[in-house]
Amino acid sequence: MERLCWMFVACFLLAQCRLVTNSDVSDVTGPNGEPFTALSVEQPAFTKVLYLNGGRDPALLISRFGKDANGKNLPGLISIVPNLNKVDWQDYHGSSAELPVSTISGLVWPNQVTDPQVIAGREVIAVAEGFFSFPFAKESQAGTVTLLSVDQIADSNKSPLIHRIFPKEKSWFYHQADWIDMDHDGLLDLLTARSNWNPILSLLDANIAKVYGKLQWLPFIKKLMPPEFVRGEMVWFKNPGPGTALAGEWKKNLLLDDKNAAKSAPDLFFRFCQIGGKTVLIAPAAWKGRFTVFWRQDEKAAWTSPLRQRVFSEDFGSLIFDVQCIDLNGDGRNDILFSNHEAEAERSAVYALDFVGGSIEGDVIPHKLQGNILTTKPGRGQASPGAATAYYPAPSVSKKPFIVVSGDGAEQVYLLRPEQTAWKYSAEVLLDARKTSSKEGSITGGIDIGQVDDHLNREAFVPLYDWNQVQILRLP
Repeated sequence: MERLCWMFVACFLLAQCRLVTNSDVSDVTGPNGEPFTALSVEQPAFTKVLYLNGGRDPALLISRFGKDANGKNLPGLISIVPNLNKVDWQDYHGSSAELPVSTISGLVWPNQVTDPQVIAGREVIAVAEGFFSFPFAKESQAGTVTLLSVDQIADSNKSPLIHRIFPKEKSWFYHQADWIDMDHDGLLDLLTARSNWNPILSLLDANIAKVYGKLQWLPFIKKLMPPEFVRGEMVWFKNPGPGTALAGEWKKNLLLDDKNAAKSAPDLFFRFCQIGGKTVLIAPAAWKGRFTVFWRQDEKAAWTSPLRQRVFSEDFGSLIFDVQCIDLNGDGRNDILFSNHEAEAERSAVYALDFVGGSIEGDVIPHKLQGNILTTKPGRGQASPGAATAYYPAPSVSKKPFIVVSGDGAEQVYLLRPEQTAWKYSAEVLLDARKTSSKEGSITGGIDIGQVDDHLNREAFVPLYDWNQVQILRLP
């Protein structure tokens, strides 16, 4: 577990934002010689394709954060490149007009963002903030959820909006949020997973367990440690209504914690998924490596009603890195795609869960889709393989989805193509960012995939932290 903490520090550091100009666009060469486009954005961490103005205008959002040379936290920034549909990325070589960037500052370690929604008459996104906020950390490092307006990108007459829906709390950080009407009052609320995992105490606990694990007084030692080092919670913030949604506080409500979730409370990633006629909340206890799902017994009940839970016993690694709901094998039923986060190649893998009977309570077969992924980025805490994201290629190419694996500490982006045999995939390298004799390697961050022009193909937007670039790849 201690490796994970230092990986996140090394992966997602921030410098200052620049305007993307012609001189900031360069051609790079893929492994098979294809021309790609690279946008210069210093130390990017995550990308997300937003569809603004009712879905008509695609834009690229880039989350960036980190520390300066002295280890001091820098202000979190989000950069948005609008009008992606007006640029042919495959043929764009810096000869077009300057690409404008709208930059929003004043955030605290911005992580993943939601899709846009109209709240109280404005189109906004919600940003999950914070990281490495220990119980003894400064309040400025603590996380919360912030609403950012995106409608002013298309309409310059509108002023930008930044509204934190809840005061920052020491020791908590938020990695993801999602819009959902939790209490059936007709208003979209915000569901979040948060954690305050303390790597120092986690390291201490792991070493004690390793050396003294068989001694009877280990439980006594663990009682002396504060429980926060493994603590996760799923909380939701109630939309106060149009009058105060963009200015007032959203009431925090606890949904799941270790007490009511069998010590497997969600803490980082989650997704909703339709499985066997039920809406399932896929919400692992990521830091503990426990894959967990929740659902309502009555589909018509609010999500605030008592939930059922299933914890899978398989060992998928020390951290569940991300989750996605998609039909991978073409049987008409949704599967769960996810990866882990491991420094040891033999444990680093991409997995899928196949609900063979179509029921959330029935038999499940786990499949390893890719394994033995070597972490090449030097430094303590580096790990692989990053997030796995499935997408549907053009129908003439395949009726089953392809999978893009971000690589992370492997410094390579992979494409997994389904073979004729079910659950078998061939892997190829889409982008190689490993160290060469003339250039240092780069971590490959959180990738998003979108269809942003009239081509049937989709584009992958790959943040390369150490190269200060976001590369755009035209996918098969």
